[in-house]
Amino acid sequence: MENNNTIHHLNYEYDVYHSYGRCLSLRSFPHCLHRVMNQKGLTYNQNIEYYMSTRRNDNIPISPPRLKVMQESRIFIVSICADYASSVFCLKELVEILNCIKFRINQLLCPVFVNLDPSDLRYLRNRVGEVMAQHEHRFGRNSEEVKKWKTALFELSNFSGWHLQTQGQKYNSE
Repeated sequence: MENNNTIHHLNYEYDVYHSYGRCLSLRSFPHCLHRVMNQKGLTYNQNIEYYMSTRRNDNIPISPPRLKVMQESRIFIVSICADYASSVFCLKELVEILNCIKFRINQLLCPVFVNLDPSDLRYLRNRVGEVMAQHEHRFGRNSEEVKKWKTALFELSNFSGWHLQTQGQKYNSE
């Protein structure tokens, strides 16, 4: 008879799912991270063309294939900068990532706070506060979606992660 307390390990299609905002160009930190993951033989979401096209039309739903990739990823790396919250797509993606973490077994979330104090997310201060006020104006202060986004930012701020100060630095993955 099987013990109900046994954790069933899932097979994941992808090692890493990387979420990042448009404030991080592909030639900066995300590009370097992707090169390192390639060198280490890690599988990750590589659909850059799709990802960048969503940035042009920001208020589109996350596609079912993209949700499937999220669900089939073992580790989530969220590279978040002050303008991450300006993207409706990024906020929707963050909500889905946190749902995966809550409702699936053995998925990890590793935030990278790029030129950002996590307390700005927690208390909606500085640039994060400004863009969330814009979303409240656009979607309504009491919008369920805006409430979800604020909660997601707060939850993300409570995760331990890396703090990266870039100020124009170039990254070398070698």
